[in-house]
Parts: sequence; C-alpha cells; structure tokens
Amino acid sequence: MRRSFEKIAIVAQISIGAIFVLFVIFIPLGVLEAGLFDNSLVKILLGILTVLFALLSVYILVATFTSSGTLKRLLLFSDAESKTMTTTKVIKRLVIAEGRKIKGIYVKKIHIHQDDKYGFNLRVTVGITGNDVEESVDTLRCMIADSFYNGLGVRFNSIDFIVKNLKTKYVADLKKAQSQAKNLKEKRGCSKQYIHDAIEPIYDEKNENDNDTDKKSDSEKLEVIKEVMKEKDGPWEEPSGGKEIESDKENQENNELTTNENEDG
Repeated sequence: MRRSFEKIAIVAQISIGAIFVLFVIFIPLGVLEAGLFDNSLVKILLGILTVLFALLSVYILVATFTSSGTLKRLLLFSDAESKTMTTTKVIKRLVIAEGRKIKGIYVKKIHIHQDDKYGFNLRVTVGITGNDVEESVDTLRCMIADSFYNGLGVRFNSIDFIVKNLKTKYVADLKKAQSQAKNLKEKRGCSKQYIHDAIEPIYDEKNENDNDTDKKSDSEKLEVIKEVMKEKDGPWEEPSGGKEIESDKENQENNELTTNENEDG
C-alpha cells in the first residue's frame, strides 16, 4: 500500500510540475496572455497546485529517506509455474511463540531485510527480564533457526537482536567499584609520574649533550671517541689499514735511498 501511494504521489508531482513548465513556456511565446493571471479563478487554481506540489514533495522526501527496506513477504520456495510466500505476520507469530518458551525474554518487533548475498536477514527486537542476557538471546536464536528451517524450510543468513528493554535483577557492588576505581587512579598517576618526571629530563640532558658536541672541534671529538673506545675495548689502536700504508711508505723510501747510493758509487 505504501509503495502504491508513493507511485501516485510521484505521478501527481510530475503532472503539476509539467503544468507550471507549460505556463512558463507559453507566456513568453505569446500562446497565453499575461492578463490571464488577473483572473481570480486562475489565481486560486495556481495556489492550489502550488500547495499540492509542496505537500507531495515533502511526502516523497519523507517516504524516501525513512524507508527501512523491510520486506512484507518472504519467499519460501518456487518453481517455473508457482511460488509460495509467507507474510511478516506469520513470521512474527512464530518468533513470539518461540520466545514465550524461554524464561526471561520476550519478543516486541521483527523486521525482515534482504541482504547483499540474495538472502534474508531477520532482526528481532526483544526485552530482557532475566539476569543472563547472552544465554537468553542465544537460546532464542537457536530455537528460531530450528523452527524456521524444519518448519518452513527457510534459513536466514543472519539473525540479529536488539535489546530494547532491560529489567535485570543484578545490582553492581558500589564499594567494590569504588575500590577498583581508586586502584585505577593510582596506576594512572604512576604512569603520569613516570612520563613527566623521568622521560623529560632525559630528553633535556640529551639536547644539552648534543649542543656541547656540536661546539667541539674535530680534534676534540676524536679525543672523546678514543676515550670511549679505551673504556670499552682497551687501549686505542690505529686502524690496521693505516699501519700497512705507513710501512709501505717506509719501504719505498728505503728503496729509493739504496738506489741513490748505488748510483753514487
């Protein structure tokens, strides 16, 4: 019924819009005279059409954006010559009947939606009066799945529950919660103290050391590196590659001196 009203509203809105467009086109072309609007009947007619156009626009917008996509009928099985469907009333009665068998839960509303997998999604709004919400919902879910599959041959891709009302008898212990909150506050205070009192001085000291290092010359930096290496690995030693180069230079100089002496002799 709602779909039919939406279609009628869309057709009526398009018709009224076409009338306004014709008025706008025919008056500049001279088909209609501008003095036509001086007639009181024409003014009343245009006023009525304007109001209807506004009301239809509001109705279409509300119907479009408030549509939940809920299905009114559910296809059970079909073949080339026939198909068998059921309505939401039958499904609701079946779900309510299964809910009455469970203590601590009752069914309020149901909605059926078609999902992206070409299947159906059942959304059940329930109220809880027991203490164990999880056990009550899981029990109802299993009973719904069993009843629909074995009774109607329908398997839902998902069964979702919305707890609308909750009347549980469980009462939280206030003193225990206060003691737990106090412990949490102390732990949080310790973490804040560690962050602000311990880390920030380290960063400050690091920045000072970096500034002092930048001010030193290359020779001073080399001396600092030597001291650090002595503390870690023992006495500072020149790289082996440097010693080999120096020994090669000494051998070359000795060979040149020997050659010069032989020439003089």
